[in-house]
Amino acid sequence: MNAETSRLLSHDELAMVAALLDLPDPDDVRLRQRIGDLRVVGTCGCGCPTVDFRGGPDGLELIADAKVAGTDGDAILLFGHDGMLDRLEYVWVGGPPPARWPSPRLLRKPHRPDPSLADKPDWLADPDSDR
Repeated sequence: MNAETSRLLSHDELAMVAALLDLPDPDDVRLRQRIGDLRVVGTCGCGCPTVDFRGGPDGLELIADAKVAGTDGDAILLFGHDGMLDRLEYVWVGGPPPARWPSPRLLRKPHRPDPSLADKPDWLADPDSDR
């Protein structure tokens, strides 16, 4: 992150965070209640739509992730730390960086990562998975 700003989340950013947190987990319910309070404090300088919500500490934890349908393996990741959301990240495979968020309808099976696989996100585990 290198471009700093301070603004409310855009409609697309709000929709993406809400879609990633639409899971039957008590932590997700608590985090969903805080979406309206989020502010973008940094953006990625490469041109992708990745945003930071706070200048948070090192050691971000993957909160939720989902593959993007119709891509070669693109994924959206939501990171946090200490019960707060920190970053919404677009990870793409090949080509130039995407300029905007995909429609939340294109997210395939958003989920929380399995704690036993803490060393890598599930979307990296099996490229032939139907997720």
